[in-house]
Amino acid sequence: MNVKNKELDRLDAMIELLILSKGKTKIIQRIIKSVVNLIEKFTDEKLSSEIKEFELCHRYLDPVLLALFDDPENGVLFRWTSVTNQEAKDVSAKGSISTHRPDSCISKLNGLHFGKSLGFVEVKPSSEKNNKYSISKDLVRLGVMTKNSLDISALKGCMGIQVVDHNIEFLMNKLQVDGTYIFTEIASITVPSCIADLGAYPQYFDDLIAILECYEKWCIPLPRDEISKMYSKRRRSLPDEQFESLSPSRSNKRRSVTMPSL
Repeated sequence: MNVKNKELDRLDAMIELLILSKGKTKIIQRIIKSVVNLIEKFTDEKLSSEIKEFELCHRYLDPVLLALFDDPENGVLFRWTSVTNQEAKDVSAKGSISTHRPDSCISKLNGLHFGKSLGFVEVKPSSEKNNKYSISKDLVRLGVMTKNSLDISALKGCMGIQVVDHNIEFLMNKLQVDGTYIFTEIASITVPSCIADLGAYPQYFDDLIAILECYEKWCIPLPRDEISKMYSKRRRSLPDEQFESLSPSRSNKRRSVTMPSL
């Protein structure tokens, strides 16, 4: 790679890639933009210091996820958020674990206000990658948050994105039949950690195309004539009390779990 070998200035490389993206499909342009963002943000070599969650989000994940999902021209914003998502404020969602903030969400604007949530992100840094309890709980939270968005915003599908260290898993939740929500993995990628490793990123381009095609196909409102039918198929989310009874309150791996009577 010319940038890696210092044969090409970073800014020149970014300009060349942006010129290359002209005339390409929107999906290809987004993927090229993610490469541009990574070139701008990355250090030459992998850092030896521990990467905390904030640094992981804003230096390594944001260049990719912002390029893929942020689309202000069409009223869609990718947000690192510290507030409760819109669906959790709805009466039917209260008491759910989704009332806790997601690490990030993809929001559709409603005029000058944040509206429907098209996707959610949960992040765990490298220090948590062996904490199976915490990672599993994040996955459940993603399932509930995406389910609530389907129920309240009347979407065809809602995307969940689970990040552990530099590994990103993309999932789609859909209400398939009466009371049955299917949370399916689309693909997973690994974000490089420096310019020296950037050459491994193109191997995921086909996966990124598939992810964005699924996102554009499913993360949209249902047609008006299908909304009432969808409302009859939805079910209430699991409340906090029941969720906690199904899982230990702490991450002690040896702790036994007593299943409640259903």
